Amino acid sequence: MPSLSPTMEEGNIVKWLKKEGEAVSAGDALCEIETDKAVVTLDASDDGILAKIVVEEGSKNIRLGSLIGLIVEEGEDWKHVEIPKDVGPPPPVSKPSEPRPSPEPQISIPVKKEHIPGTLRFRLSPAARNILEKHSLDASQGTATGPRGIF
Repeated sequence: MPSLSPTMEEGNIVKWLKKEGEAVSAGDALCEIETDKAVVTLDASDDGILAKIVVEEGSKNIRLGSLIGLIVEEGEDWKHVEIPKDVGPPPPVSKPSEPRPSPEPQISIPVKKEHIPGTLRFRLSPAARNILEKHSLDASQGTATGPRGIF
């Protein structure tokens, strides 16, 4: 079972479009596979003969890397082909671990609020200023919840 989408972990064989013993060319549609997102046609990657269908139509939850069919070269005695044991999924590719920076300690600094009697001061971001002007709103009617008391 090939991976047909980035998030695919297993698939279902909906329908075989070729029969055992039938000649196939590279690009020919072999079967329809239902992934986690859609039904996708699996195309032959090489020319040859579809010697054996290992996983029948309607089979569900086939793991990635499982053998579903076998294509042999033309001229090969495909009637006596030995079917390999289930190879299982390919081994996971280990990614080199990136060193994670240790989280810096969070330091809480109290915000100084200067109060000048008779005036209210607000720190407005450009986006907040634009919204307030656009909707004719007064900043003194709201509560600043942004970092460092920014509206």
